[in-house]
Amino acid sequence: MNTTEVLEKIRPLAELKVHEVDHDRNTAVVVDGEKLTFKPGGKAHQVTVAPEGVTSLVNFVGLPRAIQEKLSPRVFGAVATELLAGKERYGFLAKGDQAVAFVRQTSYRNYPPNRVVSTIEKAIEETDFNRVIMYPNQVVDLEVVGAREEAVQRGDLVRAGALVTFSPIGVVAPRVQSFVMRMVCTNGATSMDVMRDFHAGGEGDDVWQWFRKSIKASIRSIAPILNRWREMMEQEISPQDRVMILAALIKKSGLPPIQARAVQQRALQEPPRNNYDMMQLMTWGTSHLDMEPVALRRVRHVTEAFAHEETHAQICPVCRRSG
Repeated sequence: MNTTEVLEKIRPLAELKVHEVDHDRNTAVVVDGEKLTFKPGGKAHQVTVAPEGVTSLVNFVGLPRAIQEKLSPRVFGAVATELLAGKERYGFLAKGDQAVAFVRQTSYRNYPPNRVVSTIEKAIEETDFNRVIMYPNQVVDLEVVGAREEAVQRGDLVRAGALVTFSPIGVVAPRVQSFVMRMVCTNGATSMDVMRDFHAGGEGDDVWQWFRKSIKASIRSIAPILNRWREMMEQEISPQDRVMILAALIKKSGLPPIQARAVQQRALQEPPRNNYDMMQLMTWGTSHLDMEPVALRRVRHVTEAFAHEETHAQICPVCRRSG
């Protein structure tokens, strides 16, 4: 997937923008008939306030609904303006030319997708975007791999990469995880080890430098991941335990019925001989089966835990039985 395709896919989530307001004497809420507009003051253009924005404004300034309903439009505008002045600095979310929400200034932050993508490309040699996953809450996962290749074993090559999670309006802190893609089957697996979460507000913080450093660290983290996978190859699964382990993974992950049957069918065709095979079976499900994003994330987290040395026993019923 190239840069243009990635940005086009993210575009619907990137329509929301965060605007900061330093309340001044020119800032005003104006009601004209049924139309409400907000003038941010300074050189900013006024915007129409959408119905959901009106509700957000009333809640944001703490105006009781019973009182609002008794006010004339002109008085409501004056009261809302005065209450906003008490906030001094705040923000609003705009979609196109409409304000859809009023928020505390530190609640949201713009992370332009085009700059996120260009930063990733500068951090990873020969960047290849494997997949874009979008969630209902304005959050995006970018599966990215680079040119670096390593072998888990002979004939099983993988490419090192990063799973970059961010929101164009900052509803979650940006996050970078290790991501590894097998070239033989294009299964993509994430590591449970998170490089770092970015927390805005630190003195001199620079999210773009953080992105570059974290993504490069993710690429370099492939060695311990592959060592763990090689250990998993030595952890054989007996035929009688195979069904039990797979059933536990499916149940724990909440794998949807259609996808669960597909994974079970694949297990019959290619029985997993060891924990590595079992992990790759679940990873195949998250990489190749059509799955709703939230369900995909849940399955991926369980697979991460199964592959992680410290949390493996929490997922594996055979380990719990033998322990």
